[in-house]
Amino acid sequence: MNATRAEALYRETGVETATKCRLVQLLLARALEHARRAHDHCLAGRIEERFRENSEAAAIVAVLRGHLDMAQGGEIARSLDALYGHVSRMILRADLGSDATAIAHVISILTDLEQAWGALAAEPARKGGAPAVSAGSAASAAGAGERPRLSLRL
Repeated sequence: MNATRAEALYRETGVETATKCRLVQLLLARALEHARRAHDHCLAGRIEERFRENSEAAAIVAVLRGHLDMAQGGEIARSLDALYGHVSRMILRADLGSDATAIAHVISILTDLEQAWGALAAEPARKGGAPAVSAGSAASAAGAGERPRLSLRL
């Protein structure tokens, strides 16, 4: 087995055996990779490459948003929905205006989300329920143009 195939098999196994928290974290990490590359392309004036990377990041955010369980998720799901919507709008803004600042904003939000989900994925199961993620005033901050914050209540 060559090294490339071994690496692919390792990644497949990791995804197939990952918890839901870990899967979300992996998706956010992948979206971040695309957003960072889009930012680099934006700064270098490479329009097609920026658009392609932003499109990939937006597709991942759409998948995450589409898998929110609004019935069971309550306020957390509603806040994440608003935050994912804000990220999607910022990606579009970045593409329409070649706006590196908008992409940097997306990177900041996705970094916060990845870290929060990473903390959840790393936490052992607690008695009395799972850890809670609080998106706080993410929806209102996103609507007001402020930088939404995600915090954890463990």
